[in-house]
Parts: sequence; structure tokens; C-alpha cells
Amino acid sequence: MSSFTRSQIIPDWSLHEMLTLVLEINAIYAERGSSTIPAHQKWNLIADNLIALNICRNSFQCRRKWDSMLSEYYAIKDWESRLRYQTASTSKSNGGDSYWCLESDKRKDLKLPIEFDRELFWLIEGFINKKVVNKKVIKGKDHMKVMPEIETPSSPQSSSASSLSLSGGQREKKRKMSRKMKMKDKIMEIFRESCDQLLLDVKHIETIFNKKPNAANIEEFIRQMQQMDKLVTLFGEVISTLDRLNV
Repeated sequence: MSSFTRSQIIPDWSLHEMLTLVLEINAIYAERGSSTIPAHQKWNLIADNLIALNICRNSFQCRRKWDSMLSEYYAIKDWESRLRYQTASTSKSNGGDSYWCLESDKRKDLKLPIEFDRELFWLIEGFINKKVVNKKVIKGKDHMKVMPEIETPSSPQSSSASSLSLSGGQREKKRKMSRKMKMKDKIMEIFRESCDQLLLDVKHIETIFNKKPNAANIEEFIRQMQQMDKLVTLFGEVISTLDRLNV
């Protein structure tokens, strides 16, 4: 027994196993949410589902592999984000420095994962973004619930009489409030449109997740993710603006 190493006892994960693990994690999240089930129970369910698919991994191995993949994913994501920022700030294309274009030795020098499958990266990206969108949608719905009712304007006669009795400072305050409410209306209009589009994209990505991964799916997935990135950014800006305006 002592002649065997741990790596010999526990075989490396194949690409198929890793892709299936991500899909099963996504399925559990979609069915049960992120906080309605204890962590150990969640990983037991995932391991059981993998065993049913002839992938013999226990819950500890599944969780450890997921943590490892996430760590590598974020390392690549951070590198690509910094690269895009440098490109935007210098107006020079650094496409050749993309992680996906680097040789193994260069990746090692930069302390990046030496190998990481692109299909696996986009699958994890989709799961992460879907969770982000769901959180933003929930927060957005909370904002909409506490949105104050806009008072209906009074009749022209009563409004005119009221304005005569107001001091200059009061009239200016009323004008500012009116402008602020118009701004809120505009923001909420953009917000609702963004929310509707994000929900459509989330459903589209869920459809892709439910299909068996293949080259055609991933190409469609990448196109969808590019649109999702823009919408998530816009959604975050709208939420931030609503916070500043105390909507």
C-alpha cells in the first residue's frame, strides 16, 4: 500500500468529468438556490448525481476540485480584465497577450494556470454571471417594492393658488423635487428594460446549460456572454444610481 502515491489512488479529473461537475453544480443551484440547503448536503447530492453518471467521485473530491477550478478561473479572469483595461487606456491591442494565446512557459512565468480548457472556462463564467444577475434582479425587485408613490398633481386652479402662496425658496425646492422625480422615472424605465432583457438572457443561458456541451453550444454561449457582460454592467450602474438617489 505504501508504494502507491495519493495521485495513483485518486485519478486526475478528465475534461468530461470537470464539465459534468459544473453542470451538476449549476443544476443544484437552479433547483434549490444558494442558501436553502446546507453545504455538505449540496455536495453529497452533487457526488450522488455524478456517480449516477458513472463518475465515481465523493463529495470531498467534488468540492476540492470546484474550489481549484474557481481559483484558476479567477486568475485567468483577472488577467484578461487587466489586459482589457490596458488596451482601453493605451488604445493599443494586446490580443497576443491574452491567456488563450500564451505558451505554457509564459503562463507559468506569469503564475497563471498552465492548462485550462476554454470550454470549461466559459461554462464556469456562465454559472458565475447567472448568480450575479439573479442577485441583482432580486435587489432590483426590492428597490421597486420600496419605490415611493408619485403624488398625482392637483387641478390647475388649486396648483396655481398653491404656487402663489409659496415663497421663492419653496418654489425652487418644489422644482428640484419635480426634476428628481422625472429623473427617477427615467432611471426606472431603463431599469425595467434592463431587467427584462437580463431575465431573457438568463433563461437562454439556462437552456444552453441544459444541453450537452459541444463546440456549437460554446460558440453560441460566448456570443450570449458578451451581451450579458454589457447588460450586467448596465444593471449595476442603474442599481448604483438608485442607491445614490435613495429610490
